Amino acid sequence: VAREDFIKEHPDVVKAFVAGWFEGTAEANRNPESAVRVLMDNEPLYKELGAEVTREQLSTVRWADLTDNTKMFGLDGSDPLFDRIFTQASQSWVRRGYIPSAVTPAVAKEPRFLKELYTASEVKPTAPKEEFKFPPNAPEAKKSAPAIFTKPVNIFFAPGRAALDDNARVVLDSIALTAQTYSNAYVRVEGNTDNTGNASANVALSKQRAQAVVDYLVARYGFNRSRFIAQGNGPSRPVASNATLDGRSKNRRTDIKIVPK
Repeated sequence: VAREDFIKEHPDVVKAFVAGWFEGTAEANRNPESAVRVLMDNEPLYKELGAEVTREQLSTVRWADLTDNTKMFGLDGSDPLFDRIFTQASQSWVRRGYIPSAVTPAVAKEPRFLKELYTASEVKPTAPKEEFKFPPNAPEAKKSAPAIFTKPVNIFFAPGRAALDDNARVVLDSIALTAQTYSNAYVRVEGNTDNTGNASANVALSKQRAQAVVDYLVARYGFNRSRFIAQGNGPSRPVASNATLDGRSKNRRTDIKIVPK
């Protein structure tokens, strides 16, 4: 992220930074231990966490290389993922009163440096790649394995239904970036309900809602379905009291959890 006036005044600096990033990501992918050392030497947080935890966290993350940026910004002429996410997010921000009006994706991005590097690259990236080969079905242990990252997401469904509405799709478009960032990890989608009604029916419904989330992300963004685990908890994992309307509303949620491979 850079100020527009800085980009105009220092285009060579920005281009050099972008080129340096791709060189750094290539080295980090070739030599993960070097990336661990660099982070620990330069970031107090990682120094405090220690080498083992830093190494474990990095194993779930793919550094954004030219292939990833090609998909994000449509460098090869394809539909840019950035445009879809930014447009839908902007509309949501306007509805919620965060910003008075939306701007176009073209105003918010400056891809010319990426395009120059893409054009100059000898090998053009094609499909996104995964460093870890996911089996067709996630191991049973991954359904209950501790998550390294949890994002509670408010996705509202009509009573007794598992179909996503337009608002739900806007929320899920923001999740796509999380799934892309942690592309070497499993994504466990857990549906949860309050304790109203039949418990077993709630479990089944929450599983259907979690599956609807997975189906949308896979269909819209082309993610590997084998990475996703759809799980229905029903009312068994409340985060608030079911004795109040507010508490029951908080319990009707979907949790997106990142699980190490």
